[in-house]
Amino acid sequence: MQKRPTIPCKLCKGCKICVSTCPMQAITMKNGPLGEYANVDYNKCVTCFKCVDACPYKVIKIKSPFKYRAIDKLLKKSLKSKD
Repeated sequence: MQKRPTIPCKLCKGCKICVSTCPMQAITMKNGPLGEYANVDYNKCVTCFKCVDACPYKVIKIKSPFKYRAIDKLLKKSLKSKD
């Protein structure tokens, strides 16, 4: 259950520090309705989380993909029912 960095486009300030920090060049800037924002290419990302540490606005979060969060929730529920 691989955790990965997520950057909400509405919160990104467009400073590009994460882009310059990423050793795999997995983060690029995209244009959105609120201006430029950082976008992670998960095919290139090696989950080093350097971007999370570098973000001065602390908007980059570490999250599990949705399908894994759903599986975790089901597992926890089944474990509780066995108690």
